[in-house]
Amino acid sequence: MKEIKEFGSWSEQTSSSGRKYFYNRDTEVSQWEKPKEWREYEQRLAEQERLAAEQERLQQQVGHNFLLS
Repeated sequence: MKEIKEFGSWSEQTSSSGRKYFYNRDTEVSQWEKPKEWREYEQRLAEQERLAAEQERLQQQVGHNFLLS
């Protein structure tokens, strides 16, 4: 999964010490933890990618079995 650097009004930034933090340009809030809605989106995206890979694997298996029949 490609790492996302922006989500909605949030963006990932790097502090002068090199630590990642998250900044919301609309509210001007900064925080160390990735925002909840960003984490939830990444979880849904990872699940979709997992399901797509599983579907592709099953389709290949069905195609392989069809060729063997």
